[in-house]
Amino acid sequence: YKLGENGEQLYDSLGNKVIENYHRFIPDLQDGSTWIAMGYIFFGIIILIILEWYGRNTKSKVKPKL
Repeated sequence: YKLGENGEQLYDSLGNKVIENYHRFIPDLQDGSTWIAMGYIFFGIIILIILEWYGRNTKSKVKPKL
């Protein structure tokens, strides 16, 4: 953790300890690999939506056995 001039730990505005040498990662939208990763995420979401729709439609057509 990051230490102040007095050797005490530093805290942010929320009261959390400040981590030394920590940098947030913000993806670069100019990079092709970022768009490929986002494409896979959207593709997965579309597959889930289609499977849910298919499950609801086939479930309603199946007659229960008595």
